[in-house]
Amino acid sequence: MAAPSLRASGPIVLSCALVSAALRQLLLARGKRALVPWGPRRLALAIAQAVNKAVRLAGVEFECDTEEKWNGDPEKRLDPQRQYITPWHPHGALTFCAAFYTNIMTTQSTMPGAPGPRNWFVGIADLLFRFPGLGEALLLWNARPVSEATSQKVLKSGYSYAIQPGGIPEQVVTDHRRELLVFPPTGGFCRLAVQHGVPLVPIYAFGENQVFSTSGTGRRAVNRIYKTMGIAVPLIRPWPNPITVYMKWGRPVEVGPAEAKPSQERVQEVFGRYVKELARLFEEHHRTCLPADVAARGLTVMWRGHSKEELDVLLDGAGLERDQVPSLVTVSGQSAPPKLLQSRL
Repeated sequence: MAAPSLRASGPIVLSCALVSAALRQLLLARGKRALVPWGPRRLALAIAQAVNKAVRLAGVEFECDTEEKWNGDPEKRLDPQRQYITPWHPHGALTFCAAFYTNIMTTQSTMPGAPGPRNWFVGIADLLFRFPGLGEALLLWNARPVSEATSQKVLKSGYSYAIQPGGIPEQVVTDHRRELLVFPPTGGFCRLAVQHGVPLVPIYAFGENQVFSTSGTGRRAVNRIYKTMGIAVPLIRPWPNPITVYMKWGRPVEVGPAEAKPSQERVQEVFGRYVKELARLFEEHHRTCLPADVAARGLTVMWRGHSKEELDVLLDGAGLERDQVPSLVTVSGQSAPPKLLQSRL
């Protein structure tokens, strides 16, 4: 008697599943377009703190200088009421710091007594919102799909905006033995800053690349998948290394008055000054916040689609004094990815 009953209930179960999936897509679509806090703030914070506690139990600790940089000396601190674009580096295998630590701050940014910037949104890959549970959590934590339209909307609304310039090209060359940053060829994040007259404040997560160990075989496979399918599939073990990740804030890079259609020369001038500040930030902290062997290799910077000479000229024009940032190494970004970024790293 049970078998016919189960067969009869099959279409009902399927219909409920389809309706639930459709409702989820509708809610997510509305949430991704909205620039207001999505869902209860206390719930969002509780989930963010719970996942943070879970990774701490797994051995990963986090330290940051947010209190000092946002609530310290009034003449030096960042202004919580001011709008900023906050690019973070490096991408790492899974953007671990952003997912399990910074998410607490972005959630708190829309609550009273926020420790850092106010109304802080994050641009991430739209693909991540497709995973049940994860997509909802990301919306709760003020994450939105990164796109030209969304980025413009966030900045026009006067909100601060966190983005990861390296993206997938930087993710696929993640190597726990060195620090490598890969910048987009047109400097889109700098163009956004100029279009809206919003200063750039770099964030560097020292230890992000060391959360997971990588291997030459894994990097070659990730590289092959990326070149074939255009996606990044991190081939790492499922548990992190016991490590402390240090999140450090840089100084504001002012961009001048807003300009709707800035010239490429102006965008590149801002980009040069941004990399200069990022190099200064790395120089200040790398010896105390990275393993000694990683710190000794310095910070390698690649500008996709451009030669090492072009990048050097840009940095010289920004007033970079190499003797003040001896840890900085520039390489060519004219191949994708260059051979030097493969298993020989």
